[in-house]
Amino acid sequence: FPPHMRDCLQIDYRGRFYEDFYRVAIQNERCDDWSTTLVQLRRLFTGYRDVVLKYHERADLPAGVRIPPATNSTAAQGNFLEVLNISLNVFEKHYLDRSFDRTGQLSVVITPGVGVFEVDRELTNITKQRIIDNGVGSDLVCVGEQPLHAVPLLKFHNKDTLTSIDDYSMPHWINLSFYSTNKKLPYSTFIPRIKPPPAIGGSTEPQQARPPGTGRLRLSKQAADKKNEYIHNCLFDYDAYDD
Repeated sequence: FPPHMRDCLQIDYRGRFYEDFYRVAIQNERCDDWSTTLVQLRRLFTGYRDVVLKYHERADLPAGVRIPPATNSTAAQGNFLEVLNISLNVFEKHYLDRSFDRTGQLSVVITPGVGVFEVDRELTNITKQRIIDNGVGSDLVCVGEQPLHAVPLLKFHNKDTLTSIDDYSMPHWINLSFYSTNKKLPYSTFIPRIKPPPAIGGSTEPQQARPPGTGRLRLSKQAADKKNEYIHNCLFDYDAYDD
């Protein structure tokens, strides 16, 4: 790495180099109309990828020195708890020179994910204690499609070592909600957990072309022989699994 990057980089528990980026778009502002701010946020979101990946590019790099290619992390590997702690730093001394233009203490985090995050256990305990002690509300808004398992879900890992056993926790101190829209998505990569039954009578004909009386669910002998393909749907109690 070039000399100007070495102090910025950190190493995660998998041995990968990473750097957290933060951008303050607006601070200590009170507006009756947030339309201009939304336009500014949209512009920042659109150019976020290029700004981050090209942040360390310089024209005066030494000869033969190249910056390794970088990629943005997924939402699950993002700096979720770090962002919460930054907002808690502001709320920690809210009683000093407090402005009465606004009341209450609330942190709202918007993520493109589904509410699953890979986090450090020690940082989770610190964040939880600070939120409870300061009485700060934490709302998590997920733009991704709601999964079939319970969320929010924190996947723990050690700070410096990689463990083979996954440990999870469901934080009760985070309020979760999913963004919903009336517009239908043109595509969806959602994969259901339970497989649907086979086609009616094993036929792929349109419903108009089927003879009367074929509206029932019938399994052909060929489909009945493939018990191993669908038997896992009835072996597990998914209600207990989600709990």
